Amino acid sequence: MAGGSLGAKHAWRDARLAQRTPGATHSYHCGLPGVLLAGLVLTLQEPTRGASERKAVTQVDSVGTTLAMLFRTRGFVTLLCGYAIFTIATHARSMWIPGFLVRVHHLPV
Repeated sequence: MAGGSLGAKHAWRDARLAQRTPGATHSYHCGLPGVLLAGLVLTLQEPTRGASERKAVTQVDSVGTTLAMLFRTRGFVTLLCGYAIFTIATHARSMWIPGFLVRVHHLPV
């Protein structure tokens, strides 16, 4: 939401030119919380493998065996196809809606 507000106030080109324009730091303010959170996540300790398992893992299947089992499952293949169609439709809609809102409803970028 902060990016949309800054884009409406400063225009979308300013965010791209912020690295070359002295004093234009608004794009850095939008990314700073994410950079700080990423630094915090890097300090977390990972649990040891198998620590949350009730029984010891004796055999680990290969990636090929696991993928073969997944693709033999009809529900997984159906779900995978559904997500692929959903992803394509969502991407197409996200490319179309901003232009539609600008052309038809005369909303600013």
